[in-house]
Amino acid sequence: MAIKYIGAPIKEGCTIEGADQGIKVLNKMFDFAEIVEVKLQKESDNKHLLYLNTVVDFLWRLKKTVMKYPDDFVVTVGGDHSLAIGSISACYQDNLGLIWVDSHGDSNTDKTTISGRIHGMPLSVLEGLGAKDLVDVCEQSFLDPKDIVLFGISSLDELEKELIEKQHIKVIYYQDIEKRGLQECLDEVVTYLADKKVYISYDLDGIDPLICTGVNTPVKVGLDEDDAYHVLDELFKRLSIVGMDLVEYNPLNDDGNTIKIISRFKEIIEHYKG
Repeated sequence: MAIKYIGAPIKEGCTIEGADQGIKVLNKMFDFAEIVEVKLQKESDNKHLLYLNTVVDFLWRLKKTVMKYPDDFVVTVGGDHSLAIGSISACYQDNLGLIWVDSHGDSNTDKTTISGRIHGMPLSVLEGLGAKDLVDVCEQSFLDPKDIVLFGISSLDELEKELIEKQHIKVIYYQDIEKRGLQECLDEVVTYLADKKVYISYDLDGIDPLICTGVNTPVKVGLDEDDAYHVLDELFKRLSIVGMDLVEYNPLNDDGNTIKIISRFKEIIEHYKG
């Protein structure tokens, strides 16, 4: 097994300038096996699903690209979090577990979204919820909500929270980490997902924005730098990890430390999968 890094320079899921530019900055660091370019499509004026046609076209091509490497460990680097619909559905298998490290729940649909940005919808889509064109990318292979963990969450829309609770998704909030301690929360996650093959989808905005500025949608709180590394290290050490996303890097906002964090993440990945 080799590690294959796939570049996914998409910004249309978040509509924020710079989300598409990270791959150019990271190109030498990661030596991408392939970079899936965005091809702008003709769009409707649907304000609940911004850039839907462009995102859907990109997701299908990303999915097909990831599926070319069934015997390798694929890390999809982005780019906004909408890409996870393509990367994770490409790695679908029975009983697949997912840990979503993020400040946001990314569990809106076209019916609940406030912004219309598709990067706020991928987790619901992976469960088979939401707009048909997005759900179709999963080809009827949907994650069971009981196999999903949201980790480090600090910012949810009200209707989104209701949907997460209705789906009975396990959530470890940032406040839980503060109150109970990181290790206890990680132990709980490992126990919960222990009998599964697990995919990690890691959003850089889950890290404290004071130390990780290079993201698209920062929030007020997040993991400190050492804790961010510890989360990734513990997951690789203690679970059977089958794939990973690293998303939402925006070099236009980076003060220089975010790219250093990414470099350390790469070292951890290659320690366990290289």
